[in-house]
Amino acid sequence: KISNSQASVWNTSISHDCPTLIWHLKAMHKGATAVAWAVAVLTSAAAGCSTNLDCSLAGTCVKGVCQCEDWTHGPTCAELNLEPLASASDLAPLVQPQTQATHWGGTVVKADDGKFHLFSAEMMNNCSLGVWGSLSTVIHSVGDSEVGPFTRVGVAIPHEAHNPVVSRTADKSLWLIWTCGCPQKSTPAGCQKETITCPGGAGPTWTTTVYSSPTLDGPWTPHVDMLGDITRGRLGSQNVVPLMRADGSVAVMFKGPDNNTEASIAVAPHWSGPYTMAAVNIFARFFDENITNEDCWFWQSADGNYHALSHRMTPADRESPVCGGHAFATSLTDWSYALTPAYNRTVDVKGAATPLPLMRRERPQLYLGGPNNSPQVLYTAVQVDGRPPFTFAQRLGQASHSAVAEE
Repeated sequence: KISNSQASVWNTSISHDCPTLIWHLKAMHKGATAVAWAVAVLTSAAAGCSTNLDCSLAGTCVKGVCQCEDWTHGPTCAELNLEPLASASDLAPLVQPQTQATHWGGTVVKADDGKFHLFSAEMMNNCSLGVWGSLSTVIHSVGDSEVGPFTRVGVAIPHEAHNPVVSRTADKSLWLIWTCGCPQKSTPAGCQKETITCPGGAGPTWTTTVYSSPTLDGPWTPHVDMLGDITRGRLGSQNVVPLMRADGSVAVMFKGPDNNTEASIAVAPHWSGPYTMAAVNIFARFFDENITNEDCWFWQSADGNYHALSHRMTPADRESPVCGGHAFATSLTDWSYALTPAYNRTVDVKGAATPLPLMRRERPQLYLGGPNNSPQVLYTAVQVDGRPPFTFAQRLGQASHSAVAEE
């Protein structure tokens, strides 16, 4: 006879090595006895992987063991293989020199001349992050490497524009910056938030505006309320991430349309629309695992599979130490979610006995370009000690690093 407490201990131990299997088993065995649950877990754990889905579509299942691609590691290839920093001083803002301005995430792209361009969110007037939705701008910075340092060029898009994601059309005729917000004519001098209503009726935090330009230096032309036709009468769309296709069509993942922790998919024959909803709340079934998500960033690898990173949370703890989510799919509408976190709120340093702690780590984005269109750099918005929040880059590779804590 196995007690509930014994089964819980077994579950915790085995879940560390077989998190994806555990989720499926828990879905199958809700309400089962402790004995049935423990036996099912032990049997499945011994079996290892059976398909590449058990390897988070980021590795190959070979004789029951996942062989991970370089950018991931772990028993199920769910964790990002983040390289340790050379020194603690490398935990630094991408934009140098650091000022008192609050930065909160951004996209790095490589221009035709080989230079790297960062477009990131910056709060006006040295205001705190709390003014986003009214006093956020997109700044343009340039550097010689995808991990910086970057030199600030200036404001690319005035307020209100937040959470920029940069893409390029398939014919390379236009660069696009996807934002939440809408253009304003005012130039506030302080940090008092304005009440803004965007065209379409939603507020700026739930309105998607895309800016276009033939060059990364601008000027940028706004296209407001891009997803309004499919979100009108609902909360709206936020933090849109596009997947640009060779035929000119686009698929987008976004927060919404009905609540703050949904991720949904829309598609269009062209970046300018019209958009059709393909799937709503694609991670809904994982709420049962005490997991919620926001601010997803997704891409398609060369093998045709899809992946997404997210700011992973629990309903009771927005700033959970387990802050990196990794989802994967073979189609846009049927997603799996790795229970093993992709990363956490610590950063390893070579030779250091303990990692560097972060107060917050959100807004994941990636620089792609490795084999199989794989990730090479993770960008996150972080807060460290008493410094203003900043955008931080960390390479991915084969270097070993400390295990990500299990939830």
